[in-house]
Amino acid sequence: MPFPIKNYFYLNEVSNRWHRSVKDVEYCIENGLIPVYIKVFSVKLSTKEQAPRNSVTYSGCKCISPDDCHFLFRHHKQAINKFISDDGQTEEFLIQPQKIIIKRIDLMIFLKDLQCFEKTHQLSYEEELPLFDTNKQSELSDNVLTIHKTHFCFGPLQARIIKILYQAALSDNPWVLGKNILFDCGARTQHLMDLFKSHPISERILYKAKGYYRLNID
Repeated sequence: MPFPIKNYFYLNEVSNRWHRSVKDVEYCIENGLIPVYIKVFSVKLSTKEQAPRNSVTYSGCKCISPDDCHFLFRHHKQAINKFISDDGQTEEFLIQPQKIIIKRIDLMIFLKDLQCFEKTHQLSYEEELPLFDTNKQSELSDNVLTIHKTHFCFGPLQARIIKILYQAALSDNPWVLGKNILFDCGARTQHLMDLFKSHPISERILYKAKGYYRLNID
């Protein structure tokens, strides 16, 4: 049986489809050239802020504003309290919960919007959208690392460090001297983990004596 046609795709999948960097995809999103959505479950929405009596319970996909995406791409997460309505002109406010924290991995682009964008800008693409190889335990693409179907997104400097650690993790010698990594990446900090504070990947960056680090991809 063939794999069913997917109706939406994540940013790294769109990046692979277009053979462009994830940053190029983000540029299109934060400048309002292509809409992005997140999935919500049993939230209460209202067309008026602070109007619980007029709220409706909703589960499905809701559009995120380009401004919220712009902030998200620079700070890795964003607290949102409203969505763009289906008509694209009005806003829908969150009543319960009053806000949601979103990350890059939450963002999705619908196939219909992809096809419209590609037609408008005469953009070439792969006919078949790539899927993650389910036989692979991990995969690194641009600034997104996938480990056991969990996606980790990084800023430019973080991505360079993760690339070094990931390549080492695939070798027979996974431990890398932290100060060498920072020097090669042009980082100004003296402590590698300062660059991954509060980042979920920090639990997978292991440390041992004398300043050596290893990325756990098992």
